[in-house]
Amino acid sequence: GYKWNDQDGDGQRGGGDEDLLGGWTIFLDENGNEQLDEEESTTTEENASSDNFGRYSFRDLLPGEYSICEVTQNGWTQTFPINQIYNDEDEEPSLTYCHKITINSGDDLTEQNFGNQYVPPRLTLTKTNDAGGDRTPGGSVTFTLTLTVSGNGVTNAIVRDLPAKGFKYRAGSWIVFSNLRGFMTITQPEYNSPGDWNLGSLATGEIVTMSYVADIDSAQTPGLYNDLAWANGQGIGGPVTAVGSDGAFVGTQVNVIKNTQDTPTREVEQKVEGQVLGATTTLPATGADTRWL
Repeated sequence: GYKWNDQDGDGQRGGGDEDLLGGWTIFLDENGNEQLDEEESTTTEENASSDNFGRYSFRDLLPGEYSICEVTQNGWTQTFPINQIYNDEDEEPSLTYCHKITINSGDDLTEQNFGNQYVPPRLTLTKTNDAGGDRTPGGSVTFTLTLTVSGNGVTNAIVRDLPAKGFKYRAGSWIVFSNLRGFMTITQPEYNSPGDWNLGSLATGEIVTMSYVADIDSAQTPGLYNDLAWANGQGIGGPVTAVGSDGAFVGTQVNVIKNTQDTPTREVEQKVEGQVLGATTTLPATGADTRWL
């Protein structure tokens, strides 16, 4: 039989758009639970084989009934076989994703195929800050970026963040946390307008949170400052761009106002002008030396 990538989802192998898959496990389900258990034969056994072209086989099987199943993989949806089993006319049918076959002596059964459709990955990006109100020159803001992976995993995931002019990334303030792996160790992002967070390979269902502190220039002009961020990764089908609330770009705003509590002190030169009210060529009778006059 074959395992193939059912790109068009029609459950049929062929048509020029389906690439055969290797590296998947096929097994003989002996207890009927459609799950691979210990002691059940797989394509890794001596009497079986599998190759990178999606072909598999079991050899030297005794006559009898068999259920052939595959081990499903995250990011893929099985499209073939999907069979309905009716246990009672009044009940909804149950579904089986295995081949039910009967082997007689000397039989050579073929075309027990499995089709799987790739689920495209989806990236979602959000960005927030802790400003909560106006900030002043010389202050700081903490920014938080969150990247969510769904559908399928990606490789070469990169988040690009562009702070507003006058907001400088504080070296060493970064943190990266994954809901699947905990705190992640990556290369510190370099902020050279913009800054890149190189996250590497991310799995389906992974949520990565990135945060850092930005210092506001002490000479920042009061006003409303906008920032931007965007992200992308690589899926089997090609590049994947993250989606935010308003498209590919997400961002926040920080309102900077004049710092009224740090008014600069300026030295003021005072010049006092007066009038001479009177003059005399003699001093009072104090005995002072008239030369001082």
